[in-house]
Amino acid sequence: MNDEVYWLALQQKYWMISPEKLAYAIQKMGSIQRFWNTDKLQLFRLGLNRNAIERLVEYRNSVRLELFEKQLEQLKQEKIEIITYIDDRYPSQLKKVQWWSRLHAPRLLFHKGSLLDFNNCISIIGTRKCSEQSRRETLDLSSKLVQSGYTIVSGLASGIDTMAHEGALRAGGKTIAVLPWMEPIYPPENIQLSNQIIEQGCLISECYRRQGKNLKWRFIERNKIISGISKCVVIMETGATGGSIHLAEIAFKQKQKIFVFAPQDGGKSAMEGYRLLLKKYLAKPIKSHEDLLAQLDRE
Repeated sequence: MNDEVYWLALQQKYWMISPEKLAYAIQKMGSIQRFWNTDKLQLFRLGLNRNAIERLVEYRNSVRLELFEKQLEQLKQEKIEIITYIDDRYPSQLKKVQWWSRLHAPRLLFHKGSLLDFNNCISIIGTRKCSEQSRRETLDLSSKLVQSGYTIVSGLASGIDTMAHEGALRAGGKTIAVLPWMEPIYPPENIQLSNQIIEQGCLISECYRRQGKNLKWRFIERNKIISGISKCVVIMETGATGGSIHLAEIAFKQKQKIFVFAPQDGGKSAMEGYRLLLKKYLAKPIKSHEDLLAQLDRE
């Protein structure tokens, strides 16, 4: 059976074993299939505690692997690749994501597109309800950064994220959209944009299909990837709460460099977000792409 089937099966119960422990176990056992089929004593020798062993054994005895074989076929039909934690193509910087608040580096990434180079990335994010000034500044910043050789990372959301991707595409550059799930594309109004990104960059996610109703945590998982593959995070405009602030918290705890555009518009909410980023997350203020590049050169 294809090794990717076992990766998909374990991804379904991702909390059972960390990617680091799984990589160690595969190295010791020789393959993920051997790890999957090994006995309890060997699992204990590999460093799993008794509760984890019982949960894993119970799961593998009940799961139908043929369902994941079918899923793998669906992925191939949709031209979605799987990049596992032990794959040479896996973003090396993403492995540096340290465990906190139950967040790990992804065990695998679902990938669709032409881009497999995750080096030299800068993430540009911000609020969905952004000012026209911030929209223009985002388009300009994104296009200028790709002209300087950077790849733009964002989350395909409306507002700032959309402008970040569009700026990169218009300048003929590369961009990566990190999604909460691969199917269906969210938000639906950006389906056409996602198709353009596939041609000049890629879509990636830790999740294949949207499932359930309480999906807030999927956006948290998305944020760790946006921060994790980037050399810095640039926040164009945000209020004092919301997804951009949460991503700033993740980036801050990962000791990531955070930059924030000084608001020219956006009102009281944008100023509150700006001050919070400066005070709590030690973000560095910038006014242009020249400011950002100069600060990166000094790092």
